[in-house]
Amino acid sequence: MEASGEFWYYFSEVLYQTSEDAQNANAFRAFVARLMSMFFLFIFQDGVPPDLSDFEEFRLKVSEIIKDVVFIIGSNKLLEQLMQDKQGWENIECALFLMSCVVGNSVDPKARFPYKFGIVSLEQDVPLALWYTSAVFIYEAVSKCIESNVKNSTVAERSCRALRYLIRSLGVHSLPLLEGLATKVFTFYQMTTHSCFLYLASILVDEFGADQRFVPGFLQMLQVLVPHAFKKEVANTVEDLYRLGMRSVFAKRAPLQMFAADFFPPLLINAIEALKLDDLEAFESDIKFLDELLTNIVRIGKVGSSFGWDSEK
Repeated sequence: MEASGEFWYYFSEVLYQTSEDAQNANAFRAFVARLMSMFFLFIFQDGVPPDLSDFEEFRLKVSEIIKDVVFIIGSNKLLEQLMQDKQGWENIECALFLMSCVVGNSVDPKARFPYKFGIVSLEQDVPLALWYTSAVFIYEAVSKCIESNVKNSTVAERSCRALRYLIRSLGVHSLPLLEGLATKVFTFYQMTTHSCFLYLASILVDEFGADQRFVPGFLQMLQVLVPHAFKKEVANTVEDLYRLGMRSVFAKRAPLQMFAADFFPPLLINAIEALKLDDLEAFESDIKFLDELLTNIVRIGKVGSSFGWDSEK
């Protein structure tokens, strides 16, 4: 493999520097296409390969070769070849890997759509690993959509809705996305104060709040989100804020940590004030927060003394 890699590197270098590179490239396209087909003969079928394995080293060499010779066949042409029907999950996985080496070189954004559509439109019987790959792809695409249109409330809301379905469908398997998504949530909310980011934060808390490892991170996120939410007196903000607050009592998970946080006293005071709202959905969200709060105070008994309350009253 080492010798093959060196050959293709020097061959492509010579071909690229010749004055008639386009004509010469046309003459060798068929050979590069055959080279791509050969990579499908070397696939791993024994589960997930271990880190630093021979197969991983082989894939790194393949990636280098593809990047050296892709100009001969053209990125779009190569993607078309890889998108042809593949039988068996191992061949699909190999095609996805080869695509990942060149998809960034596709010049025409419109030309990328069919390949992206093929990745996210998988058959029901494909392995879970490929479903997860597609889920990560969707997450990255939606995140970029939010970044590009962060001040557009309609786009932000629909993007958050898509991420909600994604997190709910993956459940605990969305853990690798958690840190990055939580960071994006409070960054975007500070920029825009769109309440949909509060709602998305509540989804994260609902899915991962039971894990004590994430409690400090969620409290830090709330410390950022709650003060900004108080600056915007909108019913939707109240609804999403106290939905987040209700779930952040951590549903019998970590109420004491939340009660001791700096943001909790103003959160409680504003919850009482919000009882005067005429908006039904905001009122219901507020009531559920207060109900969950009182339920947890009763459950943990003497927690009231830490706030200076008389436990006998």
